[in-house]
Amino acid sequence: FETRFPAGSFKVMAQSVGYQTRVEEFSIDGKGDIVVIMQDIPPYLLIDRDGNAEYESYYKASLDALGLEYDYVDKISADDIMGYQNVILWTGFTSSEGMILDFEQTMLMDYVHSGGRLFLASQDTGYRYETLDFYERFLGAKYISDASLIKRIVGQGMKFKLNGGDSASNQMWPDVISVSETATDTAKVIFSYEGGGPAGLLNPFGHGKVVYFPFGFEGINGIQNRNKVMEFVTSALRPSLKDRLDRIQWAFQNNSRLFSLLINQFQVTESMRRELR
Repeated sequence: FETRFPAGSFKVMAQSVGYQTRVEEFSIDGKGDIVVIMQDIPPYLLIDRDGNAEYESYYKASLDALGLEYDYVDKISADDIMGYQNVILWTGFTSSEGMILDFEQTMLMDYVHSGGRLFLASQDTGYRYETLDFYERFLGAKYISDASLIKRIVGQGMKFKLNGGDSASNQMWPDVISVSETATDTAKVIFSYEGGGPAGLLNPFGHGKVVYFPFGFEGINGIQNRNKVMEFVTSALRPSLKDRLDRIQWAFQNNSRLFSLLINQFQVTESMRRELR
């Protein structure tokens, strides 16, 4: 675009859906061009809600081991989140910083409804939000009680425990849950407390999907276990060709900026050709 500035020094922030925000400093002393090159955002966004606990290292390490690129923030706007294919959010130890505020709940629901993917790993989410639509319809969970005494998790051919070893050892209050009445036809149990109820749910919502753990991923003991769990979760949330086309159609009808981004990102691969056959 073209605009006028008085002579002097300036700092400009450039933002666009699907691109990393850039801040550029420059000086104006006459007519000329300023070029700002925007970088594509990676497929994953990590949203840190654990205060200053630094549990992000557990999530980053597993994504790095899987070769998955990501951005890392502690807050984000509804416009920014839409450009990402996947969002991973955790709240860490129970604290005021771990709260998922009302506007953030709406933002996450709108994002997934558009075709986005969310992995939420959070002890005490049920304790805090058990009666909300966000919990029962969106996450597909029903809160039973606080602080599961069972710290062994099984599912998907895996068995691991919470706390101890190289884990964050912060899982004091993992929620006891079941599938909610509003999600009996949609939510699928993917992990369970050994000998107990669900410890992980996969729930379709709108055009997208949510994986919800009533415990913190950082509490899983063993880097190999965490890597295997993250590999399963990212695979379970990976969109099919139909899912991607559905999100493009949704964006065409509801969000022109997102539609332009998704069209520019869409490339037909050999695996897509096989899926179409």
